[in-house]
Amino acid sequence: MTIDNNQLVARYMKLQAGHKAYFAAISDYVDQQLDNLYAKLTTTFQDTLTLSVQGAIDYAKTQNVEITSGINLTLATQNFIIKMLDNQGLLVEGGAHSSDVVIGKLNFENRARYV
Repeated sequence: MTIDNNQLVARYMKLQAGHKAYFAAISDYVDQQLDNLYAKLTTTFQDTLTLSVQGAIDYAKTQNVEITSGINLTLATQNFIIKMLDNQGLLVEGGAHSSDVVIGKLNFENRARYV
């Protein structure tokens, strides 16, 4: 049987769904960071959101949510953050600066989509 990308992604998403509370905490962390950026835009020009993957993992721990079942937590968290920022329409940079850092940049080319 040939396995295609859809099957791989479906299995990945099923595993993610099994840890819903953890990813809800990561979502809260990212939302807080987006809210902070939005607040800063009232007084200063800023076009970049820098997120620490370890910071997100630590935040989830403060919410008493952890994944300890041998999952590559850093990769799972990083992928979730990247997908979330992309869904919000931000340009995503990652990996080149540090494996722990995900950078979201305002997407001025896509502004018409939001006006």
